[in-house]
Amino acid sequence: MIVILYREISGGPLLVYNIANICEYKNEGSCDAYYVADVFTFHLTSKEQGGSGLFENFHSIVISGDHGSTSLFLRRNYLS
Repeated sequence: MIVILYREISGGPLLVYNIANICEYKNEGSCDAYYVADVFTFHLTSKEQGGSGLFENFHSIVISGDHGSTSLFLRRNYLS
């Protein structure tokens, strides 16, 4: 699950947007770290580059995860 907390205006109410049920294996309701990293990458990539562009208007992003998916995503995309 990806949970996005955001404000449409500075000092405005905190809003919530959920991207739920990210799972590769429907019967088990689970996925591996590589799949989760791919989902993060897709949503953090601009539309022009083939992603969803979901985060294009955000100025700060805090990423958290479990089972190694977050560190895998960061190593693949940001840490060389």
